[in-house]
Amino acid sequence: IILKISLMEKRVTQELHQILKLLSTIEEEKKC
Repeated sequence: IILKISLMEKRVTQELHQILKLLSTIEEEKKC
């Protein structure tokens, strides 16, 4: 179970990073 939780956390963190990247790119586009 612990392994599954860690995998889920990794996946969630990856998704969060992707969202942050998208947000940052959008902000950059807004500046332009």
